[in-house]
Amino acid sequence: MLPTTAADRLRAAPLPLAATIGGAALVIAVLAGVIPALLHVGEQLALIAILFALYFAPALVAALRHHPSRLGIAVLNLLLGWTFIGWIAALVWAFSNNGDRSPVIVHNTVSPTISVGVPERPAANAP
Repeated sequence: MLPTTAADRLRAAPLPLAATIGGAALVIAVLAGVIPALLHVGEQLALIAILFALYFAPALVAALRHHPSRLGIAVLNLLLGWTFIGWIAALVWAFSNNGDRSPVIVHNTVSPTISVGVPERPAANAP
């Protein structure tokens, strides 16, 4: 019998969702216990600072580039940066055109010695 509902598919899965979440929690707990044991306090603080900077890299890039949407990029990074797609989207947005809307002034002047436009045709009755 094939699973027909989402609940049936979860029950029929070789690794149920609860086991996956529990396994991830176990890995995080082990790493949280092992990393501090291997590093001194100064190294732990340096590691935390590096990880913090990497996580907020899109917001930092937007702030350094004076992006007009830097607040939106920071909010996206804060709320969805934990997903890889959200972090990549924030980074791409941070590197996008920063909307430099400075006016371009063009001075069109015509020199009195240079004719502009269609070249002169010779007169029809000219020898």
